[in-house]
Amino acid sequence: MRPLIPRSAYFEDEAFRMERQSLFGRLWQFAGFATDLAAPNDFITTEVAGRAVLVQNFDGELRGFANVCSHRFSRLRCEAKGNGKLRCGYHGWIYNAEGIPYSIPSRPRFDALKDRAEVARLALRRYDLDVCGGLVFVREGAEGEGDSSVPGESLREFLGASFAPLEQMSLALGTPVSRLDVLLRCNWKVAVENGLEAYHVGFVHEETFKPLEMSGMDFRFDGLHSSWHAPVEASTASRLGRLVKASRMPHPVPGYVHQLIFPNVTVSTLCGATFGFQVLRPVSPVETQLTSIVFLSRMKADAGVQEMVHSALTESTAVFTEKVTHEDRVVCEAVQLGLRDATQPGILSEEEERVHRFHAAYMEQMSTSAASHPLTHA
Repeated sequence: MRPLIPRSAYFEDEAFRMERQSLFGRLWQFAGFATDLAAPNDFITTEVAGRAVLVQNFDGELRGFANVCSHRFSRLRCEAKGNGKLRCGYHGWIYNAEGIPYSIPSRPRFDALKDRAEVARLALRRYDLDVCGGLVFVREGAEGEGDSSVPGESLREFLGASFAPLEQMSLALGTPVSRLDVLLRCNWKVAVENGLEAYHVGFVHEETFKPLEMSGMDFRFDGLHSSWHAPVEASTASRLGRLVKASRMPHPVPGYVHQLIFPNVTVSTLCGATFGFQVLRPVSPVETQLTSIVFLSRMKADAGVQEMVHSALTESTAVFTEKVTHEDRVVCEAVQLGLRDATQPGILSEEEERVHRFHAAYMEQMSTSAASHPLTHA
């Protein structure tokens, strides 16, 4: 198999611009966790195609809006998450669930705001929003600058057969035990592709993933998305299996599962005991913001058993995640350095079939823009 994405797409500004329009400005994007939006006035912030977006709970209903005040363009929410009315900290404008400012200090002094119709025109730009279990997704609506997604395509339709397993995993999330925010000096696709193959594990992760003895090529493909299902080393599987059973974790899994939600989110679980979420947000053609969060599974056992499981898994999971992230960072940044100098097109093995399918999905989604702004195999 040969790579399908031209090398220029990993470092050229024009390719980066086209991706924002054709991928991130058009497809459903993971925004955050429903647990952070459980109470009225809870909010989170995220980014879609380089634009700041907020999601807020308005009396039990979640809404997504552009994170910029209609008055003088201040950022409305500067924190990653929190609670409070949707109020601009600059001049005190407060917005309702429709994104319309309903409280404007000194409103009579605004000549252009004499009637409600004029005020309504100042509504915040709305983003489509939907949930899959405990996961919140947003997408630019028709009024956004990017093309709308496939007409009528719901989140469930976008995720396809991946919806159900993703929903089950998200509803099994318990306590977060590790969070890393790392700026990678590589294109976002380099980082995604690195996670889609285990060919490198024996050389890069000798003390972390390699001892787990994950093996096989049980790759499953569903439209844009893909997953890998692998057995793990027997004693590890047995130990984690006992913990899962004793603590009554709700989503036991036989081994390791790694799921790609196209284009830039991965979800993984080890025996249903821990769940890892990675979001790879493009910052520039050669920089990617990695957010990695690992959760222990939710548990239904009594407090003593839960404490035992926390003690057994929390510290080791955090140390493991930090070491793996460092190992991957080194190789991803090395690949980025080599991309400009390469003279061969590259080649992929059967173990890298998920990378090949990712390339095919990418090129398919980019095809409309590529027709008018071709990417060449430079």
